[in-house]
Amino acid sequence: MIARGWADKPGVRILFGRWEDVLPQLGTFDGIMFDTYAEHYDHMRAFHAALPRILKPDGIYSFFNGLAPRCLFFHAVYCR
Repeated sequence: MIARGWADKPGVRILFGRWEDVLPQLGTFDGIMFDTYAEHYDHMRAFHAALPRILKPDGIYSFFNGLAPRCLFFHAVYCR
């Protein structure tokens, strides 16, 4: 990421670490995409609880739901 010049782009701030550790350093965002793959449900719930503090009022939130990727039952439920 840094080698590709992202650290030098205007408006880009790179924070290293888990979201739980960098949450106090975050400001507010117009949009957030959260890749939840391999996240425990409790951690996802904690992130969702933090959204009102970090997502602007008219912001857009999206997430990738990677819970139980090999379970055909859950996959069918998620697709509905």
